[in-house]
Amino acid sequence: MIPTPKDILPLKGYSELLFGENIDQIVQKIGEADQLDQIEGAEPGSMVLHYSDPEMALFFEGYGASILAYIETSDAEALLFGKKVFKLQKDEIITLMASNGYDEFDSSNEDGGELLSYDLAMIDFYFVKNELDAVSWGVILDDSGAILHI
Repeated sequence: MIPTPKDILPLKGYSELLFGENIDQIVQKIGEADQLDQIEGAEPGSMVLHYSDPEMALFFEGYGASILAYIETSDAEALLFGKKVFKLQKDEIITLMASNGYDEFDSSNEDGGELLSYDLAMIDFYFVKNELDAVSWGVILDDSGAILHI
């Protein structure tokens, strides 16, 4: 049985899916995606793998090989620092992030919802009608596909 990612790991990955791994390594770990999209206007090899169970999108940047750089999930079972993040209210997420060393954030309105962004953790929380709708997080890659640490 293929393991299901659960743990959101800021700046690292999603359980066993690690930023910096190539697309073949990821597919070997969790299987073929339900849908694959090329990212228009990006480097050749830049693509998104969409999975429906659990609901997530894996964004790869192309640097010779497609490298995992960004993840988005709406999986109700996803954990952040041991807590089911989709069961938390905005103020509880702010408290959870602060208790794990991330107390600086920005809040903005975007596409009819609210975006809570933590630049140092490179993680965003998107709320619709005060309910968490999606969590996205990633890393910055250099021109060779290596992870840059901020």
